[in-house]
This record gives sequence, C-alpha cells and structure tokens, in this order.
Amino acid sequence: RNSYTTEVSAKNGVYVEGVMGPIQTLNPLYVNSNGEQALSKLIFSQPMQYDTSGNLGYDLLSGLKIDETETVYTLTLRKDAKWHDDAPVTVDDLIFTINLLKNPTVKANTYNVWNNVEAKKIDEQTIEIKLNSPFAPFQHYLTFAVLPEHILKDVDPTALRENQFSTNPVGSGPFIFRLLQDGDGLGASSQAVHLVRNDNYYKGKALLSRFQMLAYEKQDSLLNALKFNEVNGLADLTPKQLSEVDNKRYNVRSSATQGGVYLLFNTASEKLNTAKMRQAIRSGINTTELRENIGGKYLQELFTPIITETAQAIKPVFNVNTAKMYLDELGWKQTNNGTWKKGDEELRLKVAVIKSPELELAAD
Repeated sequence: RNSYTTEVSAKNGVYVEGVMGPIQTLNPLYVNSNGEQALSKLIFSQPMQYDTSGNLGYDLLSGLKIDETETVYTLTLRKDAKWHDDAPVTVDDLIFTINLLKNPTVKANTYNVWNNVEAKKIDEQTIEIKLNSPFAPFQHYLTFAVLPEHILKDVDPTALRENQFSTNPVGSGPFIFRLLQDGDGLGASSQAVHLVRNDNYYKGKALLSRFQMLAYEKQDSLLNALKFNEVNGLADLTPKQLSEVDNKRYNVRSSATQGGVYLLFNTASEKLNTAKMRQAIRSGINTTELRENIGGKYLQELFTPIITETAQAIKPVFNVNTAKMYLDELGWKQTNNGTWKKGDEELRLKVAVIKSPELELAAD
C-alpha cells in the first residue's frame, strides 16, 4: 500500500502558531516583534516577496525593469489583486504607501531607506521609482506591505499609529483579519489573533480555512504551549529549548543565521585598556560550556568574526591558570573569598546586553 500512497495537504484545516509577543500593532508600518511581522505577511501583500527557498520574486508586481544607471525602477502592477473589502489594489495604493514610508511624521520603521526616493504614476498599471544614486539592495526593500489608500487617505499621518486600522486592518493578502483577543480566557497566551481565508486571493485561496496566532510574554510559556497542545507549531524557541521538544510529536527545524554572539571590550575603560586584562578575561571564559548551556547541540563554534582557517590559528584556549597569571602580572591578587584586589580596590566589570533571552543567558 505504501508504494502507491502519496501525502497531500488537507483542505479547510485550522493552524495555530505560537510566537513571542507582544502584538501591539497590526499596521505593517510599525511592526517590531516576530509575531507582528508574521501577521503582516499573512494579512498584507507586497510588491515583491521571498519564496520558501529565500529567492526574491514578484507578489503584487507582474514586472520590474531597472535602467542602465540603476537609479530608475519601473514597476508593473498585476491586474487581479483586490483588497479584503473587494476594492481593487491600484498603483495609487503603492504610491500612497511609499509616501507614508518617506514621511518623517509617520515615523515608519524603514524611513531612512525611502526619504530620498521619488515615486511617480506612469499609467494605471505602472509606477516609476527614482533613487538619488545606485543602491544595489533596493529590490529587497520592495518587500514593504502595501496599504489601502481608499481607507487611510483622510487619516492624519501623525495619527496613523493610533488609528483603529492598527487593531482592525484591511489587507490584500491570503488571510483576512477577524479578531484580536487580549487577556483572560486564552490559556497561557497573552494575546490571540484570528484570521480567516481570503477566498478571492489573487494567487489562489489557501488550503487552511483559519489561521490563529497566539502570542506569549514569557519564553517558558512557548515551550509549555507545545506540551499542553495549545498550538500546532512554534517559532522563537531558544536553541536550548529546541533540544527539549518531543521529536516524536513535532518536526524540529533549526537554521543557522549569519551571526554570532560576541563579547566586546571597552578599551577606553581604565581596567580594560591593557591587552593582558582582556586576555585574562578571555582565557577565563569556557565558551564550550557556555554554548552547551545555552544551545545544547544547536550552536556552532565561533571564535572571531573571521570565519576561515585563519580563525583556527588564533583560537583562544580556556585556561584558568593563564587567566590568573595575567591578573597577577597586572598587580591583582586573589583574596580568600575569590575576588581580586589591587590594594583596597576590588576588580569589578559591568556587562551591558541587548534584551534577548539568549543574549541575557550568555551574559549571566
């Protein structure tokens, strides 16, 4: 039987996903958290979007031309896209959204990219965008969510963030917003957003009939959501939490990103302005144990920003005795309670860290 069996996606299912919150706005101009970004992709359309393999392709656009100076972009809009209230998506909507992005009073998250961009309507399906100078990554900024001019044109730009659109949006994406719940009656989650399928979606209606997003305030609550069957899937787990997921019940996927965690020394500090002190600190940190405690088997070794064989040649070695030797040479003496002193002065350092579960754990 298995030889003749093919798995196919079920129709009209409901998918519930958990994310780290909060969900403070559903206006894509102001999204910050991973949950807000995910909802923006589900509710709104974009001129261009990334496919499942990470390649950039068309969404609302049917064509894109770049002139030889690489400063003029000609965008052609597809004809069959509609807003969730059945109004057509037009070139005017794209220009309206770009003007909001470049308006300093709107305070959109990507203002710096758009403030010197000129957008002009050529005809009902074509828009021309001019840049002051060539900017190679510009295509990747054509992934902004397009907003409906016919709904927002009379809203003062300074009041856009507080407008009811932020809690009751109208988009043109594959799912339609229905309800945002806060507070009690949601289990461990602090918020729940309910979406339903857009049956008139220009790329074909989704197989799922409903999509629910549950937002959690605490990292531990995410993992508990899996254990207590509150969700079908999760994002935003720490590497350490991934190793705690039941692999028999869930598929676990972890993708390496182009990034790492670094400890940066303030060399202007009186205690850190000598190489021996920095070497003492580095020799006294067991990075292997640190990675295992934070990420289990999911974190790779990273010693310098140089990811080549060169890095292995300058690979620092954890050695407490080496650290003590450097401190001793600098005149610091270890006391009976384990602290280090130079005369009456105790050796103390401050660590500043960006608020993030993994970074805070590394700092601790």
